[in-house]
Parts: sequence; C-alpha cells; structure tokens
Amino acid sequence: MSTARNYQNAIRMFCDYVTDERYDWPRVCHDRFGQQPIQILHEWNTITHTSEYEGGPGRRPLTYDEVQQLFDAADDRIDKIRKRGRKGSLAALCDAMVLKTVYAYGLRRQETCGLDVADMRRNAKVPSYGRFGGVFVRYGKASEGGPPKRRLVLTVPEMDWCVDVLEQYWQEVRPAFSPGRHPARARAGPPSDAPTSREETDQNSGGPQPHPAAPPRRVPAAVRRRVPADTRRLSRTRQRRVRPRRAPPAVP
Repeated sequence: MSTARNYQNAIRMFCDYVTDERYDWPRVCHDRFGQQPIQILHEWNTITHTSEYEGGPGRRPLTYDEVQQLFDAADDRIDKIRKRGRKGSLAALCDAMVLKTVYAYGLRRQETCGLDVADMRRNAKVPSYGRFGGVFVRYGKASEGGPPKRRLVLTVPEMDWCVDVLEQYWQEVRPAFSPGRHPARARAGPPSDAPTSREETDQNSGGPQPHPAAPPRRVPAAVRRRVPADTRRLSRTRQRRVRPRRAPPAVP
C-alpha cells in the first residue's frame, strides 16, 4: 500500500506541475497538441492512509517454538543428506548457518546476499566475541531511488550463540568450499588460524578430511526462556555431533 501511494503522489505532483499556470505549460500544450493537461488523481480515485498498519492480517512474526522448529528442520536436513550418502550436506550446513545468522542479526534477504567475510566487525566493549562483535551491512534497503543504506548491527547478548555458529563457518565450512581466487578472499585474506582451501587441509593432515560436523543444536538464549522444560531436555540430547556408525564386529 505504501509503495502504491508513493507512486500516486509522484504522478499527482507531476500533474500539478504541468497544470500550473505559472509555468505556462497548459498554453504550450494547447498550441502544439490542441489539448491541455489535467489532474487525473483525486481523493475519490486514490489510496488514502486510513490505518497505521497496512500489512496483511495473515502476516505475523514466528513464535519462539516455531523458530526452534525451523532451526531443527534445517539441521535435520543435514543428517538426512549424510545418511543417504548424497552430495549437498556441506551446502545444507551452510544454509542452516545462514538461516541462524539472519535471525540473530535481523537481516533482509538482499542484505544477507551482500554479506562478506570482510563485513565482520569487532566490538571493543565485548572482546569475548572476537571478530564477530558485529556485522556491517553494506546493502541495506534504499529509499526513493537512493544508494543502499549502510548500518552496523552489533551482536547482542541474547544472540551470542551465533558467535559459535559464525566461528565454525569461518574455521571449517568456508575453507571446505575452496573459494580460491574469489574477490572476498583477496580483500579479507585467509584467517590466520585456518587453512585457505580444502586441498591445503588435506595436505596438512596427510589425507582427505570428512565434512565439518553439524553445529550443536542448542536452543538460543532468547528461545530457551519460552521453551518448556521437556523441550529443553530434548534439545540437550540433540547437542551431540553426528558420529559415523561403527562397523559390526567380525564373526569368528
């Protein structure tokens, strides 16, 4: 509604300009085209601002339980792909981490697509967060045709569980994708305490390495306050990392 109203206001202002006698446009149009411009937008055929909230009544934010279910579904997808022996478990792990980052920092879709490792910021007030004290958003929502807005979103204590998620992505997941000569790697440089590519990981360890383990399924602090006790016990049992199945003992 607000977008349509802005378009109508732009057209109304243009019509006010071309129909204003002070600019002599009505006479020029009559001499050249035989017709004069008129105002086409009035109160009876335009959208009026009648209520403070103009969104759909069916739209609502997710509850804490629904957010937890969304996180669990993203983590379960990693386990299902690995059990089937198919490709894509690493990409599914990356998707789960991106989903949790979007929730922790309140990012839009375009803002998330424009994130880079160079956008991680330290917070001098909270040195325990390390390099993940905040996220610098460079592709924020623009207004009235202007450039993208920029802002710094700090890591809040209620969402400090996302620091472990980003740290695992930095140390394990991103090197496994082998970014190579990607511009992001050229600007930010590789982390000092992590290999730069999957090939270097194999060379340093003497052989191919398995995919990174799934992150612990701990319930975020902001969610844990609203989750019942039995659900918290279930979440704690799910904090174990995925272990490969042991081969059965050989029959003598």
